[in-house]
Amino acid sequence: MIKGVLFDKDGTLIPFQEFWHSIYADFFHSLQYEWLIPDEVVSDLKTVSGFNETHFEKESLLQHASTRQLLRLWETRLALHCRPDGTRCSYEKLSDLLSYHSTWPHRPISPLPGVVSTLYALEKSGIRLGIATADTLSSTRFTLSQAGLLSSFHFIGADDTVSAGKPSPEIARAFFHQEGLHPREVVVVGDSLSDLAFAMQAGTQFIGLDTPYNDSDGFRKAGALTVKRFDDILPLIITWGMVS
Repeated sequence: MIKGVLFDKDGTLIPFQEFWHSIYADFFHSLQYEWLIPDEVVSDLKTVSGFNETHFEKESLLQHASTRQLLRLWETRLALHCRPDGTRCSYEKLSDLLSYHSTWPHRPISPLPGVVSTLYALEKSGIRLGIATADTLSSTRFTLSQAGLLSSFHFIGADDTVSAGKPSPEIARAFFHQEGLHPREVVVVGDSLSDLAFAMQAGTQFIGLDTPYNDSDGFRKAGALTVKRFDDILPLIITWGMVS
């Protein structure tokens, strides 16, 4: 019987491409035109991160890497460059810039279809709901609040709330401990192979969402349940004890 669900956030609850592409476009624009980082260096950052001008590469670093991993990568690649004020492009400065763009208050955020009604039904059935994201806690709380979803969750596990983010099972173990759950009583719902690896390392069940931006064939090859619509997860979770 499933008693808890851990959801990935971006691409699972809110649109990954529509929301984050504009954030990273603004971030790279700031590097280029405010920090005066050379065009070829910014272009290299985009390529290694999986950013194209109209879309993200499938299973790119921007989709599945943690915020810490991205910031460390960018800091390393920008080690020889300074900002106009003479300060180096440090992890902290890059983090502040990304946070500025990701929490801009007028950026529209809407839940994906089926999310609101499904979360409501799961909560009404007594299932404990949590977030396991590679994003930071402040950005996660902001986006969930803007999307009207924050009050639905009993637990938020973000990249900077643990010593090791996904796919390390640390966030999942914090959820188990807080809610008094066994790993086999929990299902992870996510849209990337990193989410699948996270579920496997944590010893939980897994449901993968098939999206245009991920390698959903990887879910199927691993024998993982895969759905095309978010609200398809509801009957699977409610009846899990009878079908698994």
